[in-house]
Amino acid sequence: MTCIVAHRGASGLVAHGNTKEAFDAAVAIGCNWVELDLRRTRDGTLLVHHDPDIRGVPLRALDVEDALRAGRRDGLELMTLHEVMERYATTLCFDVELKEAGYEQRVLDTVRRSHTPDRLVFTSFLESAVSTLRRLDPDYPTGLLLGQETSDFFPKKRLHACGANFAVPHRSMLGLGLLRRLRSMGLPAWIWTVNDTRQMRAMMELGVAGIITDRPDLALAVRASLHARLKEP
Repeated sequence: MTCIVAHRGASGLVAHGNTKEAFDAAVAIGCNWVELDLRRTRDGTLLVHHDPDIRGVPLRALDVEDALRAGRRDGLELMTLHEVMERYATTLCFDVELKEAGYEQRVLDTVRRSHTPDRLVFTSFLESAVSTLRRLDPDYPTGLLLGQETSDFFPKKRLHACGANFAVPHRSMLGLGLLRRLRSMGLPAWIWTVNDTRQMRAMMELGVAGIITDRPDLALAVRASLHARLKEP
């Protein structure tokens, strides 16, 4: 059954993703998996945030308390990775996307306290981050994110080089045989970011391992409908 992953929490249902509001919304609709983005502040704190800056100020120039205050001024209830892992220790599984390299060991030390490898995966566009995580703790599954660069359509060497357990291609890449090539390599695919119900249904029928979506409520409904249809006599 295709895994439904709420992109930055249920970001299509609330004002802002990567916030407590978005993660709570995912829990409320019954979504078990959530994707989040991870960066570092000046004092080395692991902060759940997508962009490299807040209000135009780079995170690397802000201590965590300054970053949290700046977020609140923009209506963002930001959280540290430690806070997220602690708050959702029993309710959510996570796809943790590393937006930067160099803090892999600290990330592992934080998530191990609450989430075992069956409840957490790592993803990144950065091959170095994926390979470092694989070296530090091969028990945690890792996925290489693929965008729309020409090299991403033929990623065999990159995937093997970093040791990724699965690939995470953009939805627009599937029409050129990428899914078939990934299957020939024995690698599952988690697809981002799928918000159209027709695409959701098509990808589930193709048997993709996971769908990352801003609208997990719609994806859960599509999956339930397909499951009910398969059970019909």
